[in-house]
Amino acid sequence: MSIVGNVLQNNRFDGVELYSLDRFLVSGNLITGADDLTDMTNEGIHVEQSCSVGVITGNLIELCAGDGIHVEYGAYISVAGNTVRKVLKHGIKVGSSGRDCALSGNVVVGADQNDAETYSGIAVLGDRCAVTGNRLDDCDKYAIHIASSADKTLVLGNQCTQYVGSCLGYVQDDGSNSLVEHNVVS
Repeated sequence: MSIVGNVLQNNRFDGVELYSLDRFLVSGNLITGADDLTDMTNEGIHVEQSCSVGVITGNLIELCAGDGIHVEYGAYISVAGNTVRKVLKHGIKVGSSGRDCALSGNVVVGADQNDAETYSGIAVLGDRCAVTGNRLDDCDKYAIHIASSADKTLVLGNQCTQYVGSCLGYVQDDGSNSLVEHNVVS
């Protein structure tokens, strides 16, 4: 299954929702909400219920009232080379039922536009995920947050730039057995 090269604007629900899919590609899509962020209520790309072996790459996601990309349930998902900007929640989130995901080479600018210090650029709640080579700018809570439910997370070589307001930190590691090294903060 492939979803490639679409323009999805002002969606009332998720821009792209994947449900119980095996072997999928979501690539080169523009997913954007309205100027009034409350008009787009959920995620830009939402991976749900038993999805596995998928690639989400080269998408531009902006002005969403939810997460930019949310891997709620899924295994062996690669999220690479996407740009997520000005979303109200997390830029990219792997939920506690997500596992064995690779998040690399993404650009997240302006996560948590509610300015509530609740959401991060990248949030990992699932197990055995790799977060490498991402650029995170102007994220309200943490640039990267490894939640206490996460186990065996690799966070390596990411560039995290200070939020202009009151950023809580760059990388918050509350998980177990994490390896957090060689991240650049400024």
